[in-house]
Amino acid sequence: QLHNYSNKWGHDDLYLNATYEFRNYFSINGLIRADNTPEFDKGKFMLYPAISLNVNLREMLLPKSDIISTLCLEAGYGRSGKEENTSAGFLTDFVSEVQYPISKEAEPYHDGLFRLATGELNAGVRIGFISDRVLIGLKYYNRNNEDTFNLYSTGAINNGIWNYTERRLIQTRTDKILNAGYEIDFNAEIDDETLSEAEFEAYHGKTAVLR
Repeated sequence: QLHNYSNKWGHDDLYLNATYEFRNYFSINGLIRADNTPEFDKGKFMLYPAISLNVNLREMLLPKSDIISTLCLEAGYGRSGKEENTSAGFLTDFVSEVQYPISKEAEPYHDGLFRLATGELNAGVRIGFISDRVLIGLKYYNRNNEDTFNLYSTGAINNGIWNYTERRLIQTRTDKILNAGYEIDFNAEIDDETLSEAEFEAYHGKTAVLR
């Protein structure tokens, strides 16, 4: 017995990017991306905006300083995302908590669609001394990740025989991970001839998982 099964898959992307810079004092960049996947949100476009700002305080306040070579404020906000199909062999473990049972025999007749959306707000300052031989950076960040998983069935068992049917949504599961904290980094050039340098990074943050 032969079966004919087909699945329509489509994905559209739109991008818009713009940058404005005033002398060497500040610059601002904006980006917006729109994704359309018919399998998600009934074909509605998902928007992923991003904006970043850089203010050169040294050029504005200390243009003739021989000690401070870099002093700037940086801030930004952005969202990004990706979508992918999960392999059939991964489904049983991945959806182990769902109410719908999937046996090993029926597993190949299911598939999943996975979306990861990430958003981040950050702000910080960078300061450099003596032609940036010493660089110090401090940044605050607030991130959130949202995982959405759609589980689909592509058939049904009838009289002990699997029959292909229209692809239908069985369940949607969403998890959110929130993370906020501070990062500090330090870089110093010790010797030009040997190109030796010292680096130090540290961070402190808190994470919460919502389901």
